[in-house]
Amino acid sequence: MADPISIRDYADLALRKAYNKTAGRVSAQIHLLTTAPTSQLQKALAELDQEVQRLEDKEESIKPDNAVLLKVMEVMRGTFKTVAFLIDANSQAIQASGVAVAIPTVTAKVFLPLANHQVGIGHDPVSSIALAEYRNVLFSKGIPWKTE
Repeated sequence: MADPISIRDYADLALRKAYNKTAGRVSAQIHLLTTAPTSQLQKALAELDQEVQRLEDKEESIKPDNAVLLKVMEVMRGTFKTVAFLIDANSQAIQASGVAVAIPTVTAKVFLPLANHQVGIGHDPVSSIALAEYRNVLFSKGIPWKTE
């Protein structure tokens, strides 16, 4: 992506960074667990490939009770349980990172066009006139204006 050039770009970048900080770490761990050549899953799948080749050479087919196949199924089950645990264990942190950035991001995305409009028509974007317009626009969208 090119360097951000607008407030919207900065807001989107902040959301992505917050999400990737937590979710990216989890995704990297899941990637390693499932695709790294040294992972249990990849080793078991390699053994299964060898077993399939051995059976093909003998013109036999793999049976549901094949020990290598059963081992792969067990490793897959364990890997998927670990992945589920990683996701569950990090879900709150992932959500919290998004929430922390979402409020200022949404605020920037909502108020930037409104402020630009006020400037475009010659009003100070922090004037009482602009404030009244912001309230009206938000109210028309069903968003209550809270001053607490």
